[in-house]
Amino acid sequence: MRHLPNLILYDIRFSFRQNRIKWLFAAVIQLFLCIRTFDEVSFYAGSYDLLSELWPVMSGAREYLLAEDSSFQLPAYWFLFHAYLFFLVGFYPAAELHLGNGQALIRTCSRKNWIISKWISIIINTVLYYGLYLVLLLAGNMFHGGVLIPGNGIIRLGGIPVFSRSRWDLLAAFVLLPLFMSVALGEMQVVISLFVGPVLAFMAILGYMIASVFWMHPLLAGSYSMLYRQDWVSGRPVISVATGMLLCPALIIFALAAGILMFQRKDILPAV
Repeated sequence: MRHLPNLILYDIRFSFRQNRIKWLFAAVIQLFLCIRTFDEVSFYAGSYDLLSELWPVMSGAREYLLAEDSSFQLPAYWFLFHAYLFFLVGFYPAAELHLGNGQALIRTCSRKNWIISKWISIIINTVLYYGLYLVLLLAGNMFHGGVLIPGNGIIRLGGIPVFSRSRWDLLAAFVLLPLFMSVALGEMQVVISLFVGPVLAFMAILGYMIASVFWMHPLLAGSYSMLYRQDWVSGRPVISVATGMLLCPALIIFALAAGILMFQRKDILPAV
């Protein structure tokens, strides 16, 4: 475990072993979301395509506008999908840190390598979580004889035209940007958990996600994972794919740099 590649492989194996029950429930939750999605697509659209099947989870909520008759409501599918991801990935690093009175950290001989390994582990787990959902959707799509993009160029569930968007634009908006947002917030959650504990860190990230629903602001990264907030859907340039693709990787790098600097100075265990 003295070398970073070996440490990364150890974290991947050990995190899966520690989270195997969580991954089982992740599959159940995602299967539930897929069933609900195909029910809605069948009822409202009548035909199947991957973009429409992604829409119920990835659409999020429109901008909340305060008015006498307005009411605040969390987008249930969007929130469940992302909240469970943070529950899945955010508890392992802090638990492993204190396992055996810190022996796992001591054996790495480097706090820097330890946190870099956790940083990479979060990326891998998040990609696999999104990949599992896409596999389930694609399997259902093939079962129903669906296509990838609606033939008429309109997502009927949201009434959103996509015929003017390239395949790369759609991939970035529907998958890559939400994925980057999830990685960024997952990394921030892990850094916070090392100092205040995983439960408070998890609650902080959930609060941040709820704030992203309540306010539409470019610094609230949760907005970038909601299709309703993106400029080509909302008509407002506040939240754009281009801005999100710059902000989220910057947050990922910031989380790593801040985590390394703060963790090396944190008096958690004797310096190694």
